[in-house]
Amino acid sequence: MGATDVLPFIPIEGIALEDCVALARRVGEEIWKRYRIPVYFYEAAANHPERTNLEIFDADSLKGFVKR
Repeated sequence: MGATDVLPFIPIEGIALEDCVALARRVGEEIWKRYRIPVYFYEAAANHPERTNLEIFDADSLKGFVKR
């Protein structure tokens, strides 16, 4: 399995947050289609209300996810 920690899409001058959300979702879908790497959306792009705050996902909350 591959992994990417965070791939942020940040609005800059002339770009709306909604455009970044749409781009994040398109890129996430393509990553899944091509590489079968799970993609989770956070903050403004979150699909679930509990994922709207990225700060809740700290190192302690992810300890059981990957065996070292």
